Amino acid sequence: MSEREWHFHLDDMTDFAQKVLAYTGGIDQHAFIASGLNYDAAVRYLELLGGAAPRTSRPNRGMSVLRCLGGRLSQPATG
Repeated sequence: MSEREWHFHLDDMTDFAQKVLAYTGGIDQHAFIASGLNYDAAVRYLELLGGAAPRTSRPNRGMSVLRCLGGRLSQPATG
């Protein structure tokens, strides 16, 4: 079995980050933690994102996720 090319892992990372945003969007921190399902799903996709990162080329590791998150990185957390 051959290894997947590193750029496919970047696509995976983007998908995982988008899912984290979907599971965390529109609710405050307290509701997110209390929800159980949203919390567990977001944590799982963060684990998958972290697992895909070492399989990419070093200069490109954060590029895909940062592009996906865009301006959300600078917004303060609510709750």
